[in-house]
Amino acid sequence: MIPNFISPMLLEKTPSPLTSSKYLAEPKIDGVRGLLIGDTNYSRLWSRHQTDMTNQFPEICKKINKGRSIILDGEVASFNPDLSDFDFDSVMDRFRLRNEFKIKIAAERSPTTFIAWDILYYNGQDLRGLPLYKRKEILNEVLIDDGVISKVASLSGLHGENLAKQVVERGWEGCVYKEVESSYQTGKRSKQWLKWLNYKEQEVYVTGIRKKKFGYMLSRFEQGEYKPAGILELGTSQQIRSKVWNIARTNINKEDSSYYYLLPTPVLRIKVKYVRLTRNGFMRTPSFLSF
Repeated sequence: MIPNFISPMLLEKTPSPLTSSKYLAEPKIDGVRGLLIGDTNYSRLWSRHQTDMTNQFPEICKKINKGRSIILDGEVASFNPDLSDFDFDSVMDRFRLRNEFKIKIAAERSPTTFIAWDILYYNGQDLRGLPLYKRKEILNEVLIDDGVISKVASLSGLHGENLAKQVVERGWEGCVYKEVESSYQTGKRSKQWLKWLNYKEQEVYVTGIRKKKFGYMLSRFEQGEYKPAGILELGTSQQIRSKVWNIARTNINKEDSSYYYLLPTPVLRIKVKYVRLTRNGFMRTPSFLSF
């Protein structure tokens, strides 16, 4: 019987692009990780956290061949041809929808795709114990790209650095490097699968401190005014947090139940790194680098 859900294999980070024949190199798709399951008269799309996304992305689930049993690991994505880039915000907008009529309209106006990079199960066979290169061969044999469900472009790891250069030029999220001999390690984060992220750096101001769960409210100075830039939760040691608080507590402008709000000051200007911006200009998962 086909599994109802498989907890996906996760990636470790690598600080720089890799070049080695032991890997396959792939662009990192900026979307929502998904597990696509098709069986006789049945289809299901799960997030990596086992959230059922079937109703939110009907155009994908209708396309999976229900006459065979298959489980694909990949990414739900939306490619914006005008920007030559993936539109993460568009996917998240759809992910949050619950109204059937609104989902139908969104699917017609902004269709999504499922970009598969692995096959875990096919016609009664559990493929997770096979090496990656063999699973890729099976994926290429059984999955025909149709514009809704497609396969990620994989290159020899010997071209890993060249792929990273293209990613930087296009402003994409990063690269993924997977050992060709790797089995699929269900639910585990493995050093056999690595991701390199195309970080950008910027100086911003700490203009708020969250009271309960740690977080710095960030702002950037643009066109003569301070604009919200996101919430920083990563990269700070206790020593850094103490240093920021010692400066901030003499610079509190106002507060509410959630935040201390600070006046922008050069002594609370910090350098952060981030991978992407939302459509509203907020940094996604910024991380502290230095003062």
